[in-house]
Amino acid sequence: MKRRLKGMEEEATTLRKMQAKVEKERGAIQDRSAELSSNVENGSSNSNEGTNPENQQSLD
Repeated sequence: MKRRLKGMEEEATTLRKMQAKVEKERGAIQDRSAELSSNVENGSSNSNEGTNPENQQSLD
């Protein structure tokens, strides 16, 4: 019975560590997503560089 309890406690510890790791990774992804979203909203994205009339050269 004690061996079974110890095994369950070890499994619970492993699961808590895995959950903490996933939550940490999710937070990092959300932080990066928010950063990218902020850059797009502020016009800092390079993907729209050619569509801004100020960046286009005149052919005159």
